[in-house]
Amino acid sequence: MHRITTIALALALGLVITPALAFAKTPKLADSGGWAQTDQYGQLFNPSQMVTVSGTVQSINTVKPMEGMSEGVMVLVRTDSGQVVPVQLGPSWFITRQGPIVQQGDTISIHGSRAQVNGKPVVIASTLMKGNMALMLRDRRGMPVWQAWRPAHTSAQQQQQMERMHQQEMQRRQQEMQQRQQEMQQRQQQLEQQRQMEREQQQAPPTPTP
Repeated sequence: MHRITTIALALALGLVITPALAFAKTPKLADSGGWAQTDQYGQLFNPSQMVTVSGTVQSINTVKPMEGMSEGVMVLVRTDSGQVVPVQLGPSWFITRQGPIVQQGDTISIHGSRAQVNGKPVVIASTLMKGNMALMLRDRRGMPVWQAWRPAHTSAQQQQQMERMHQQEMQRRQQEMQQRQQEMQQRQQQLEQQRQMEREQQQAPPTPTP
């Protein structure tokens, strides 16, 4: 793995659904580098194995998750319990073009799918939150945002329903991650207060013996 000093993260755009562009199935992404939903790696995303990981960015690296894939970006997130969780974001060509936002030491929350890649547990990221910024990398089914084609819907009513569900899901994720970040901040403040008290006790002059 090679260290990347900063990675590009920003708000992802929502889906654009055009009923006129109806296909029997999603077209294959040309030269995906193994990062399309239909590729072997993409099929590891399991909507029933979703988890939220919150903590501090320990490192940012490039990685090829599976043989034959192009390079992607992975962050190691250290949780409050001390566990280090590898989180795979997406292909480097997509991530590094968004503008530097997340760096080593940042506090973030990631929502994604647990998976086994080459026999090792990882999280394949769906949404990343930092402060009031959110980056959507994949939808609830695991469809990457860099794979632009989507199955078309047959009616305007279905399109509006999908858009409402998408917005509600994003709001729910943002609220959940903001709550986790507030809890982390409160714990950090409590730890700092405890350390300050310990320092004051160490600096206090000893009580004279009668």
